[in-house]
Amino acid sequence: MPNIGYNTGVLGDKVQLYPSLEIFLNTLTLFESESTIPRAAVILNAYSLRLSSLILENLLKQKAKENLEIGELFLAATSGVKLPLGVFGRFVKV
Repeated sequence: MPNIGYNTGVLGDKVQLYPSLEIFLNTLTLFESESTIPRAAVILNAYSLRLSSLILENLLKQKAKENLEIGELFLAATSGVKLPLGVFGRFVKV
């Protein structure tokens, strides 16, 4: 994955979105059918101008085959323009 999108952590360290997102997705074993955890939910919210909701959907579909919701967060300006705030993905294992 490309090294774009980063933020500064609480200790002043540079946190890159894509490597962190890949690690996060690899830890979601609780959504696999062999998991002993009967119910679980994950909500991921990210702000990166280069991360579209379609990219996030494609990444999350690797772990969540169903019960997946993807969307974009925005503020509506008084002029009617929608100002982007980020993307979110949510899925539930039932």
